[in-house]
Amino acid sequence: KGIGIVLMEFTFRGCRIFVSFWFAAILAVSAVLDPSGGVLCGLLAAVAHELGHLLEMARQNCLPKKIAFKMFRVDMVDSRRNERSYQRDLRIILAGPGLNFLLAALCLPVYLLLPYQWLGMFFSANLLVGFFNIQPIATLDGGAALYAILSVRLGEKKASFWASFFSFVILVPLAALGFWILLRNPYQFSLLFISVYLMGVLVLQKTDYL
Repeated sequence: KGIGIVLMEFTFRGCRIFVSFWFAAILAVSAVLDPSGGVLCGLLAAVAHELGHLLEMARQNCLPKKIAFKMFRVDMVDSRRNERSYQRDLRIILAGPGLNFLLAALCLPVYLLLPYQWLGMFFSANLLVGFFNIQPIATLDGGAALYAILSVRLGEKKASFWASFFSFVILVPLAALGFWILLRNPYQFSLLFISVYLMGVLVLQKTDYL
């Protein structure tokens, strides 16, 4: 449901995995239109990030019921999430950026010996995806990790409040900085867009901590 045209479907250890046509199309178009490979490396780093979560879930024998690779995101149906402890959730949450940092660490020495451009971009992409997701913002892995840690000590209600509070403490200055950058250069709108988008998700949607 909501996946669109399914290009590929298979089952792994009871988990149904769907790959949409548009997800594959974006990978293909990126490879064609961006000969440098920068966009493709970014997409592969994002896929590696989600794979990190899945590998830890598989290790804990709690894979989600369904995974859908859509146009701009990866959706998971995790019906057994409430059965896990916060400690187990924390390991799953941190496994995503953890795999990005591991791949970056593996790429760096190889790149220093064999300075291929795509290796450098893949290193940078994993480093950026890892650092971005580890920020303590409720809609990202860092915020989810903060929520899991606070829940153990404060309970879910207070943990949710403080996780959202810290998110806005970080996002409001980032949005202000993004606006200042936009005033100086009309083409540099990425930071403002990301900050406003994350604040919108935080306000309008119930936060999903994975």
